[in-house]
Amino acid sequence: MYDYLIVGGGISACATAYFLKQKGALVCVVDERGIAGGGSGAAGAFVSPKLGKDNILKSLINEAYLFSNSFYTQNFPSFFTQTGVVQIPKSKNDIELFKQCIDQGLAIKSNIYEKNSILFPEAGVVDAIGLCLALLDGIDFKKEKAKYIKAKHTILAQGAYGNLLQEPYLNIRPVWGQSIDISTTTNILKSSHKQISISQKLNNKVRLGATHHRFILEQECLKEDTLFLIKEANKIQKLDDVKLIKEYSGARAGSFDYIPMIGSIIKSAKTIEKFPSLKFGRKIEAKHYQFYENTSIINGMGGRGFVLAPFIAKKLVDFLINNKEIEKELLPDRFFNRWVKRIKDK
Repeated sequence: MYDYLIVGGGISACATAYFLKQKGALVCVVDERGIAGGGSGAAGAFVSPKLGKDNILKSLINEAYLFSNSFYTQNFPSFFTQTGVVQIPKSKNDIELFKQCIDQGLAIKSNIYEKNSILFPEAGVVDAIGLCLALLDGIDFKKEKAKYIKAKHTILAQGAYGNLLQEPYLNIRPVWGQSIDISTTTNILKSSHKQISISQKLNNKVRLGATHHRFILEQECLKEDTLFLIKEANKIQKLDDVKLIKEYSGARAGSFDYIPMIGSIIKSAKTIEKFPSLKFGRKIEAKHYQFYENTSIINGMGGRGFVLAPFIAKKLVDFLINNKEIEKELLPDRFFNRWVKRIKDK
């Protein structure tokens, strides 16, 4: 019997498995699609900071950026290239935000592609599938359903592709996207981002990505999306002799507040049965809720999976192994508390 069964094969699942193995746990990862068979495999897999107004999400992403950048550099340098990422302004507001980044020492001025751009010198690009495979080195992986595999504890890391427990408050917002690999004779000096992201040329390939189609879980690769990516890339830098190498597609998993969720999972029906007054606004300490035994979740990384996943996965493992408390902003409880107040008339 395994200590932990992780359902899902994306970056969140693989990072969680890696940290559990580091703690000496016997782990099995299972996914019918294969390793990085969904949104992770289709990701542009850029690792860079977040701009914008100061809030919980920005702080979380930027803390995760520093952690994951160091984690990849130290442990998986073959799968992470610090290309530097040039952020190109889309509006006057962006220019002001860029000035703030320079003043704070987070970025430097860069006119490589466009005036008023900034460069994050240590940012870079991950080999998404290669990294996921490397994280699972020495860990059992099964390309099948999880129902026949025994473990002491189950971790749900399915991303956009499932809610095994069918808990109504755990609805995940899928955002289907497409990215492509191309070849070009143009010399691309740095990775960049404006409307889309363009990677520096690595192994004679350039990754363009990704498109965004909200609330779509499954879709074939679209010719119009491929043409859109090439068109937008040419607005940043003219690309000569472009040849399509490969198209990738998959759905990112976003939560309703765009913040990841990790930790134990509330049994909604059992909790309401025990505390019906929750529907009328009564506050009950979360420790009294009814939870699924020996079951946890890690989900909702959105389009920043390769920035957030190692940082969030380590938090989950510290909770499971060392009983370290998870910040309330990351717990699934927040969705239950909002949902339960809306069902009083049902």
